Amino acid sequence: MKAWKCEMCGSIDIKYREGSYICEYCGAKYTANQIKKMLVELTGEVTVKNMGNVENYMKLAKNAKESNNYKVAEDYCDRALEIDADNYEAWLIKAGAIGWRLDLSKPRFLEAVKCFKKAVDNAPADKKEEVIGQEIDEMKEILEGYGKPIGEYYKSYPADYKAKDIIKSLSKIKDNILEFANFVKTDFSEYMRQIAVDMDEAVMEAYHNNILKKYEGDDGRPGNYQFDNFIEMALLQVQIEDVALTYIIGNSEEDKNAKIRIYNNEIEILTKRLNACSWWWSSSSSSWRKDQVLSSEDRKKNETMLEERYLKIKELDPNYVVKKQPRQWNIQESNVGCLTFIIVFIIVLVLANASPGKGIREQYKGVDNIMLTSELKDSVIATAQAIYDKDVFESVESDSETGINAKINYTFKDRGKTVAE
Repeated sequence: MKAWKCEMCGSIDIKYREGSYICEYCGAKYTANQIKKMLVELTGEVTVKNMGNVENYMKLAKNAKESNNYKVAEDYCDRALEIDADNYEAWLIKAGAIGWRLDLSKPRFLEAVKCFKKAVDNAPADKKEEVIGQEIDEMKEILEGYGKPIGEYYKSYPADYKAKDIIKSLSKIKDNILEFANFVKTDFSEYMRQIAVDMDEAVMEAYHNNILKKYEGDDGRPGNYQFDNFIEMALLQVQIEDVALTYIIGNSEEDKNAKIRIYNNEIEILTKRLNACSWWWSSSSSSWRKDQVLSSEDRKKNETMLEERYLKIKELDPNYVVKKQPRQWNIQESNVGCLTFIIVFIIVLVLANASPGKGIREQYKGVDNIMLTSELKDSVIATAQAIYDKDVFESVESDSETGINAKINYTFKDRGKTVAE
């Protein structure tokens, strides 16, 4: 069988396109007259020539890697390995090329580790220690700059899909690093801690400069959309920080301080999330009122996460004073007796302000220190409507930063006329 062989790189993959013969691997172009002179016989005798091709591929791979063109370097290594699958230098260069190519959507760190192992397995006995040394040095260089680009990628536009990519990818990469560390019997804890620190800095920068600003807006009164988005994104920031913490595997003073810093940042985010709410404009009272807050279930989870992080810091620093979160009373957590008491109290309040024989008086009453749920509002409204033959309108509004206090405003209807607040 005959084929054309590129004079530049030795490839036999040459195709005719747009009036020229083009090498698919190095891009060299040839005329019809030139291509005739390049025709070679592919027989068993070409094996020696193919080994020459391997040398050409390796030179091209090394040059591409030195120029930070890692994809091209990997391609040339693949070509060399197609001819000589036991070429340890090709496996070594390919491993580095893969390691330097960061793609969170398709992390290939495990593939890089496998290539490193192939390089060691195929290296001559007198070269194995040298190859391992080269691998360790290269891995340290890769890890040293690994966290920064991931952080830049995220904080440039912190979105939920990016956060989820980082959480998933970093978890896998961490396991791959530990596998490689075990293979070469080397401690990479210092370099792994740096990844955690870089990620923590990126998360907090994204939180303060983007996520928190979008939530608070210009007037500090977020709507329901901003509230929902903040609740989700705040939790994702904590989850990224949790993954970053798994990269801190050492017991040095630097490791301890890095952990405490990340736990404190998580506490900051979770505290803001616990007290988050949305606002709406009440036309009846001409004022802003609070609307959505965390559900009872979500609040409990948030409080539990805060308590866990306080205790983690206490483990690292025995002198640390664990802060107790103020318990926000919520009707959903109360018993039936409390609910009954509140309903009876409101009914008595309404009855006390009714004038016998004159219908319902024009009246407004506010009741403080009551946290009402939609279920309680429905119960109160239903009870009041039953007493007054459904001639009652209502509005129930939260009115405090913590959600502890609330006001119940009643606007009654007398003889078809709505009496204003």
